[in-house]
Amino acid sequence: MITVYKLNQDGQPVASYTGVPVQYRDDGIVIKAIWTHRRMDLGYTTFEYGDIFIEYYYRDRWYNIFEVRDGHQDRLKGWYCNITRPPRIESQTIAWQDLWLDLWIDPQGRMRVLDEDEFALGTLDEATRTAACAALDELRYAVHHRLAPFDQIATEDGAAAE
Repeated sequence: MITVYKLNQDGQPVASYTGVPVQYRDDGIVIKAIWTHRRMDLGYTTFEYGDIFIEYYYRDRWYNIFEVRDGHQDRLKGWYCNITRPPRIESQTIAWQDLWLDLWIDPQGRMRVLDEDEFALGTLDEATRTAACAALDELRYAVHHRLAPFDQIATEDGAAAE
């Protein structure tokens, strides 16, 4: 088991949960976590108790990617991407600092930028803001070009991209 710590912009823990390693990679780690909280309706999707989160953490990237799957039907709900500082990945823990800016991608590849107001009001230095915006652009590029894990996005005929 790995414990994941979400940190606020001041570096203080605001949430923690556990996950199971799925893949160790040179550039990071992929874990599987289960949503154990009450139902959360975000308007564009709903997280339900038992939903499966396949979480991608990269040592040198300013984001993480959470592939969200229905825990009962194994249906892809979409991807929740957090703009973050590069995480601290250790043998038993992952700690990532949330920079408020997020991106939601639905199974058809439609994107929705989230929390832009909070990001704009934050007290980040200019270098951090620039890195965060570049990370958002990098994610959009990956979605547009169907780079993994976004290679599962349905094409117009309904099939997943190859």
